[in-house]
Amino acid sequence: MPDEIRDVPKFDALKNLPSGTLVVWQELDRMFQGSGNVERQLPDRMNAVREHLALVFHRYLSGEDDLRQLSILMNNSPVEPSDPFLLNRNTLTGQPYPIEIDGTPIGIATYMLPYTSKLRAADKKFLGLTADLQKNQGFYVYRNKRLIV
Repeated sequence: MPDEIRDVPKFDALKNLPSGTLVVWQELDRMFQGSGNVERQLPDRMNAVREHLALVFHRYLSGEDDLRQLSILMNNSPVEPSDPFLLNRNTLTGQPYPIEIDGTPIGIATYMLPYTSKLRAADKKFLGLTADLQKNQGFYVYRNKRLIV
């Protein structure tokens, strides 16, 4: 087993870091079975993974709430946080509303985003918006500062 780990791509770069996790995708042919041109689809799938990581871990990537800032690299390119609430971008924030369910404290916060017409083009792009904010409305559920739903 120790010899096998030395053959993992980028293992040498990881072992020189004080901490980290290396995820290597191999044998991706199964993911693309029957789906046509892999060279055209791979960038789209990689981008979808990048967007997912940027949203799920946005609080860690930004160092929000006094969290130790996390760094995620995909092919040596940093994943930038994607905050669905556009904090620090004219978002109205309500007072936190603590509740208890079966004796467990649950924190609820409300955010009101500006009208789409008031958002800058960069903010719309940041949110992945093309027309309006309706598709992003709803409840966001976090556990340990990580978006789960």
